[in-house]
Amino acid sequence: MMRWTLLAVLSTLLIFSACRKDEIVTTDSSAMLTFSADTVLFDTVFTTIGSATQILKVYNNNSNAVNVSSILLDEGSSSSYRINVDGEPGTSFSDIEIPGNDSIFIFVEVTIDPNNLNNPLIDEDELVFMTNGNEQVVKLVAWGQDAHFYYPTNQLQGLPDFTCLDGDCLNGAGFIEETWFPDKPYVIFGYLILDSLDHLTIEAGVQIYFHEGSGLWVFEDGQLTVNGTAENPVVFQHDRPEPLYDDLPGQWDLIRINEGPLGRDNVLNHAIIKNSILGIQAQPLVLTEADLFKPTSANRLELNNCIIQQSSSLNLFARNYRIEAKNSLFANAGQYTCGITGGGSYEFQHCTFGNYWVFGTRTTPSFFMTNV
Repeated sequence: MMRWTLLAVLSTLLIFSACRKDEIVTTDSSAMLTFSADTVLFDTVFTTIGSATQILKVYNNNSNAVNVSSILLDEGSSSSYRINVDGEPGTSFSDIEIPGNDSIFIFVEVTIDPNNLNNPLIDEDELVFMTNGNEQVVKLVAWGQDAHFYYPTNQLQGLPDFTCLDGDCLNGAGFIEETWFPDKPYVIFGYLILDSLDHLTIEAGVQIYFHEGSGLWVFEDGQLTVNGTAENPVVFQHDRPEPLYDDLPGQWDLIRINEGPLGRDNVLNHAIIKNSILGIQAQPLVLTEADLFKPTSANRLELNNCIIQQSSSLNLFARNYRIEAKNSLFANAGQYTCGITGGGSYEFQHCTFGNYWVFGTRTTPSFFMTNV
């Protein structure tokens, strides 16, 4: 019974395919393509870092199929752009057929070469389409900017890839004092560690970008000073500047701050920390289970006029630490705007804790604190 049913189905399919005619391909010069955009724009791409992928849709609004005799990047293999036409990568394509009232996708990416200038540069190219003797062009425009880059130099089992202010963390070099100025953005891959006795000062207006899985680690006895102002805050953020990622949480890891001696405080003035997994984690260094019971750190973390927001877990987590926060905002976190455990000393003056989380259901309180 099943055999005859299968034969009947196959016979029907053969009859259908035999009756079907190949679609007519028009050679009419008036059969033009249309596009989802006349310009594919990439806004602020860091040099040497590839962009997000932009999508261009190419429409054939004619009733008959058209043959696109060529699709190519005007600058060819020397172009900063990369394209993929319906699943095939390359710089030029020929004889692409688009059925009537149908479309194809073109995926576009760009990587900007370093130019060692702070001012953005514009890298332009064109996608050129030839159809029935007609040339049509879609512009490709990318704003690029050079930056100070920090890449991992060390790998240790159980730790994320990392580097230190002076480069190789295992070189035995002494402590360093370093200041970042707003001449160019700072882009961090992996973890940047302020080693013991290192001191990093970040001046007003500096923009700091973290790649996915990256963070800043102020190791025990290290020190961080942020000198932002109301007009020119220091911003810690992810390295995906496309509008799609503006408010998306969880794009990088965290700022981790360990203990230090009395007077060696970590002070953040007018800092904005956004879109991380955890904004700031302040607690003595934990390497073993016994370290969970270390005494409260002698130094302090000061947060003055700071904003920590859009963290996928916590904006501020503290354990056995001393924190003084004034006129600061802790907003929109997947779990807690602030979580405090263990011992410590905490003073919040004129601070706001507001959790208006829109990226899922949250069942945790906005502010959480438990005593030792």
